[in-house]
Amino acid sequence: MLVTNISEFDAGEYIESDEDAIAYFNAMAETGDSTLLQASLDDISKARGVIQIAAGEAGVRRETE
Repeated sequence: MLVTNISEFDAGEYIESDEDAIAYFNAMAETGDSTLLQASLDDISKARGVIQIAAGEAGVRRETE
C-alpha cells in the first residue's frame, strides 16, 4: 500500500506584498465562489498580521475573559 503524506497548504505563506494580496484576492473573486473569496480575505488578513497591526498601531487591545 502506497501512503502519500500531503502537508496542509497555507496561502498566507506566499503573500509577501500588497501586489501578491491583490492578485490573490482578484483570482479568488474571478471564480465567483463566495467561499473562496471569504477564505482569501482570511488568508490575506493572517498574512498581514491584522491583529498585531490593530494592537500595535491603533492602540486596540483584545479583551480577555
